[in-house]
Amino acid sequence: MEMLYQFLSNPIKVVFFACLFLILLLNALQVISRSNDNLLVSDILNHKRRIWQIVGILTAMSFSILLFSYYLNIGFGSQTTIPIGYKKNIVSCNWTKFARIEGFKNKDGNAIYTTKFKIEDTRICGNFESDSCNYSNNYFVYELDKNKLTEFKTTFEYNSFAQKHQLPNAQEFQNYESNYNDYWNGYRFLFF
Repeated sequence: MEMLYQFLSNPIKVVFFACLFLILLLNALQVISRSNDNLLVSDILNHKRRIWQIVGILTAMSFSILLFSYYLNIGFGSQTTIPIGYKKNIVSCNWTKFARIEGFKNKDGNAIYTTKFKIEDTRICGNFESDSCNYSNNYFVYELDKNKLTEFKTTFEYNSFAQKHQLPNAQEFQNYESNYNDYWNGYRFLFF
């Protein structure tokens, strides 16, 4: 069902933003042509239909590409994503409580699943929790810019490290849905 919604809503968004952009562009050109006698602007305004078609197609293509860019790709179908930088995502399928952090594994070679985490600049802090993997540690800090994973056995160990490095305490971690809403609300929600 989610995939059907996206197949229908994405073209509508693209057409809406392309039309909005074109209306603003044509209004700006009319204001410019009234303020001075610019022959180029007057010539463009005399061919509104042709400009509408050319710029409309280019704008629609640009918005389509933008919708599927790394930072604006909300996921497709039942899979939702939170871009965390460095071409890595946190992914959840069907809004389950477990989210997988793509692109790296823990020291035991397992994929990293978490139920509570916090994104802090270029670091992800969270707990290890999965229904399919057994982890030897309970918490982690992943530094995206250094591609470095630090694991902690207990909450006390993690909180001590967090306090020393100005990171959120384990009690401040949020579930996937809260992190998703924090990332995608605001202008991203309105436009994409």
